[in-house]
Amino acid sequence: MMWFNKKINLKFNLNNMIFVCLLFLYNQCTYSKVIIWDFGGITFNPDKLGVALNIGLHHFLIYMLLDFQNPNIQTMLFNFLEDIQKPDKVQYAKAGTAEGVPLPPIMCDWQAGKINGPEIIVKVNNSIKTLSKLGYFRSEREKLLVQKTINAMFDPKVLANNVYPLKNGINLLKECASARNGDGTKKNINIAFSNWDSMSFDIFYRLNKRYFKYFDEVLISGHIGLIKPDKKAFQYLIDKFKLDPKECILIDDQVVNTKGAEKCGMKTILLNNMNYKELRLKLQILGAL
Repeated sequence: MMWFNKKINLKFNLNNMIFVCLLFLYNQCTYSKVIIWDFGGITFNPDKLGVALNIGLHHFLIYMLLDFQNPNIQTMLFNFLEDIQKPDKVQYAKAGTAEGVPLPPIMCDWQAGKINGPEIIVKVNNSIKTLSKLGYFRSEREKLLVQKTINAMFDPKVLANNVYPLKNGINLLKECASARNGDGTKKNINIAFSNWDSMSFDIFYRLNKRYFKYFDEVLISGHIGLIKPDKKAFQYLIDKFKLDPKECILIDDQVVNTKGAEKCGMKTILLNNMNYKELRLKLQILGAL
């Protein structure tokens, strides 16, 4: 009986192996690979501590100790930015952070190139003066922290100098860029496609050109006036580079963006918790490596 069970298990495992091999060969033979890379959380990441140092850590400490408030002020900031500019486009409710928090409309306009960082700073500072008179802030400390945080967040130089490459992401990008078919031709076309305002991105690009040599093309929302996950943004990408969506693999860390790409017929890989080992395996199964 034990011999019989072992024989069944062996046959089952062998069938699984054959299935995986056939699936891999199918993907190898059927699809050309166009890998579309997001930036944030994939190949680059913002240095939150660096931005906080530009703001001044003592402002966060004073706010926490004297106002008894959580120094992680993202919710308060987003609420404030929502109050100074209400939504006017449905797609903006879908754009969000990696944690799934919807971005305020003014940040979507910023990423789409409809307003730049210095213009936001002026608008915010004017709004702070007005709202302060109406008792919007619980204290002068809170008002000062909001003001300094927004001044740093939307300063193109501060932002550009506080984004760093993710070693594992860059290494995987290099691997995909160097992958070759049996005949020596490139296995993949690597395209960067990210939501990023044009002013800070242009500065960041000049400072980090060495990483961009691994991309065949680069497309930034602030340059085209469209942001992910808007279907129009993905269609712009498809039309500009004359892509077949069935040949495309989007790598992103936001569910809303993967869903937007899937609506256009693309394959997608959601990177969870920077699990590059899993990402690499999925790229192998899809025949990119």
